[in-house]
Amino acid sequence: MTATTALLAATLLVMAFADPGTTHVVYAGDFSVAMLVQTVHLLSTGLWAGVVVFTAWPLRRQFVATQQGATQHSTRLSRVAALSFLVAIGTGIANAYRGLGGSLAPLTTGLWGWVLCVKVLAVTCVVAISAINRLFNKKRVHDADPGALSVFVRWLAAEACLMIFVIILASVLGHSMPAAVG
Repeated sequence: MTATTALLAATLLVMAFADPGTTHVVYAGDFSVAMLVQTVHLLSTGLWAGVVVFTAWPLRRQFVATQQGATQHSTRLSRVAALSFLVAIGTGIANAYRGLGGSLAPLTTGLWGWVLCVKVLAVTCVVAISAINRLFNKKRVHDADPGALSVFVRWLAAEACLMIFVIILASVLGHSMPAAVG
């Protein structure tokens, strides 16, 4: 690991841990389990959204340059996205449980609950698109089906757009008062 990479990783960790201190999570206490869960959630969600968004747009040309490259990149993307998704879902459920105070009633009684419902729906759509791409289109890319790569990349772009929407919703949730504080 180079010094630049280490500095970047350290900065990312500090920023991810500092962010919960600027949101409603701070009411759970400094260095609390809630802050740790939120930090891990931010890192895993950032990784999940990051690999999808950057593969869909900035890295698109490199991704589709050769058949072998497309096969390797789609496999790597799929693995990283799946692992980060699992961590993000686990920590997201913990955050939602804490924010709802252990009850589903607040889902329909305030802004925070409604935004959470929309976020869950958007994440469900992202997961459905990801599943279609992983289970059907990735296999066709690996089999060197001529039109499969363009279909894979179009679905990936749709997934990336939804991921950006999910990040916006997460920002609203983080800066809105949940049903239960602390």
